[in-house]
Amino acid sequence: MTQLMQTYSYLRPSAVHESPAGRTLALETSGGATPAGEAANPRFFSGFLTAPAAAATALLTVADVAAARYYR
Repeated sequence: MTQLMQTYSYLRPSAVHESPAGRTLALETSGGATPAGEAANPRFFSGFLTAPAAAATALLTVADVAAARYYR
């Protein structure tokens, strides 16, 4: 039997930040592949959401996949 252990390291918790300009969402990462190669904490998106409901649905779908128990 092979055992595999993964360790995740985040710079800070993901959060919604309030400012006079409005709210911003910061989703932190724990490493990943970028066009320039592997990165410790890459940024995959920076910008303005014009369809926040669609983005929220997509994020909930990603959360469902991340919570899946693949060993079953």
